[in-house]
Amino acid sequence: MSNVDVLQVELPENFRQVTTYWNKGTNRWLKSYVYDRTPTSSRVFLTYMTSAVWHGFFAGYYVTFGLGALMTQAGRKCRRFLRPLFIESPLWKSVYDIVGII
Repeated sequence: MSNVDVLQVELPENFRQVTTYWNKGTNRWLKSYVYDRTPTSSRVFLTYMTSAVWHGFFAGYYVTFGLGALMTQAGRKCRRFLRPLFIESPLWKSVYDIVGII
């Protein structure tokens, strides 16, 4: 068993995949003990901030994980709006997936 899925980290479809597959053991713990137990409106932010505390008390961690939370939320909103426009056609879905990886 590996703690990192290299292909998922290097060729992700979205930012969430990078964080999910980077440190899988820690991410499972964060999902079970933080994400699943907090109110829906603040789940993402509190989970990322808990990870920042876990890493240490340096400003860079808080900036990085704060921006990670913003990127995750922005990606969700964009996917919710844009993805339905592309999944009707297999060709356009492939284009959408490739652009998402880039």
